[in-house]
Amino acid sequence: GNYKAIMANSRRGKKEIMDLYGVPENKIHVIYTAVDSNRFTGDHGQETKEKLCRQLGINPDKPLLLFVGSGFRRKGLPAALKALAILPFPAHLVVVGKERLSPYQRFARKLGVDSSVTFTGPIFDVVPFYKGTDLFVFPTIYEPFSNVCLEAMAAGLPVVTSRINGASEVIIESENGCVVEDPLDPVEIAAKIQQGLAIPKSRIAETNKNILQKLTWENHTRQVLELYETVQNMKQGDCPK
Repeated sequence: GNYKAIMANSRRGKKEIMDLYGVPENKIHVIYTAVDSNRFTGDHGQETKEKLCRQLGINPDKPLLLFVGSGFRRKGLPAALKALAILPFPAHLVVVGKERLSPYQRFARKLGVDSSVTFTGPIFDVVPFYKGTDLFVFPTIYEPFSNVCLEAMAAGLPVVTSRINGASEVIIESENGCVVEDPLDPVEIAAKIQQGLAIPKSRIAETNKNILQKLTWENHTRQVLELYETVQNMKQGDCPK
């Protein structure tokens, strides 16, 4: 093609563009998605969790897991439900997102976890859900870079997501979450959920502070503008370094 540069939102996405389209490595620039962390900070703790649990009619004494996304199958909800069914302790999964619910409700019933799952449907403001839950589970089977993982990180939740998700590039194992190698393996997902719940909140906060301060909109815009400038200054036939 006669393009001068391509922007990818993860290293994984960059590799995919190289493999599928034969684009030279030096023409693809990785610029991560940004998150407005301020929206998700503050008001965490037992009180926030109890308030959310009261709204949803859930027992607040169990670990509360959160899944957010539309396109449940691609984003790994079936495997998350299977993982919930084999956890060695009782937990509750809150599923937020727009989708036909009946197949998933039937599946949860079949697995015997229907009383441990709450489907909220689409929610305009998901912030209270991030703030009131204990862990974010997102074993997606295909995802260039998932914003919901960044939002969960900004809210201080340990994130369990799959290696195929570009967002796994900002997850440091047992520091701010856990990475699942096989998103179709409920045993691995269940183990990673246990591991994630055991990470101290202070460690998650410390790790995410360093990561998220680089993923601001200000930084994102600066990187994009720098890339535009580089491309504009290139003479025909040049390649960006």
